Amino acid sequence: MFATEDSITCEQVDALGMLPPEWWHKWEGRHSRFTEDGKPINRVPYRSWEDSFEQDMQEPQQRKGMPPIEQAERDAVFKMLKSMLKFRSENRSSAKQILECEWMVNWALPDYLGSSTNVGIIAHDLVCQNCHMSTTR
Repeated sequence: MFATEDSITCEQVDALGMLPPEWWHKWEGRHSRFTEDGKPINRVPYRSWEDSFEQDMQEPQQRKGMPPIEQAERDAVFKMLKSMLKFRSENRSSAKQILECEWMVNWALPDYLGSSTNVGIIAHDLVCQNCHMSTTR
C-alpha cells in the first residue's frame, strides 16, 4: 500500500504535534483522524520518538555489544531534533543554535574532536567560519 498525503500528514502530526492553526483548519483529512484538539480518533498513533529510538537505535547498538545511550543524552538528542523539525521554517533552530545545543556541546563535538575541552569555542569558530565563507562567495 502506498502512503497518501493524508497518511503522511497524520504521521507528521503524531510525531511533531498539531499543524499551525491555518494549516490545521484547511486539512480536510484531519476530521477522520484527529479530534479538533489533535488527539487520534479510532487508531493507534504512529510510533513515538521514544519507541523509535529504542527500536531503531538502542536495540541494534546493544545487539552489537555497545552500551545503551543514557537518558540525559537521549533527552538532549530529542530536544535538538525537535528544535530542527518545526513545521514553520522560521521556528526552526539555526545552524549556529544546533552547534551550540546541549547534545552537540556535551556529546557530539567532544566525540568528534577527541574530547576537547574547548568545544564551545571550536563550535563558535566553526559557525563563524561558515558564516564568513558564505558571505565571501
